[in-house]
Amino acid sequence: MLTRIALPTIAVVVLAAACSESPTSRTLSPANTAGLRDKGPGNSENEDNGDNGDRVQTLRLRDDCDPTSFNAALGAGACVGNGGTTLAEFNAELAINHFVGAWKMNPDHFGGVAGTVIDVTNRGGETHTFTPVVAFGGGIVPSLNQASGNTTVAPECANLNPQTIVPSGGHLHGSPLAVGTHRFQCCIHPWMRTTATISAS
Repeated sequence: MLTRIALPTIAVVVLAAACSESPTSRTLSPANTAGLRDKGPGNSENEDNGDNGDRVQTLRLRDDCDPTSFNAALGAGACVGNGGTTLAEFNAELAINHFVGAWKMNPDHFGGVAGTVIDVTNRGGETHTFTPVVAFGGGIVPSLNQASGNTTVAPECANLNPQTIVPSGGHLHGSPLAVGTHRFQCCIHPWMRTTATISAS
């Protein structure tokens, strides 16, 4: 894979919009992203959501981007963290493993009972998305799809809802999850995934 990642126009526009906004705290409806609404500032980590005492599963979006090399190749503000993985190291690991270990959702799977809500914070230096998908697939950056082996784009990424974009330091809080299996992925780095298995009790 080339050291310099060429982002398609749509990805550049989406990422520029995300990076131009200050980190926000929003409510994410995992079952229907059209129902997203602004939650306002604050972090309800490890607490009830204040509505009906639902259980909360905290989740972190992580990366280790080196701002010097990432910003030189991708543009100012692409990485606002203080990580130590250069873009060349990122590309080398991706070429070998088809994923980059430091770019992850933590945890990558979890269980819960009906009514559990997800509390998401982007602890990385790059923008990520936390997008509900029916099935895992590729995202909005063709070169990353190809390198990671995700050549079939997830429809939810092809029609990306901007409200699922989480800039560095950004925060999302989910609505209660129903019984079943729920999948979420980053539509920029498509190997970043988590699966929630929700039972009745």
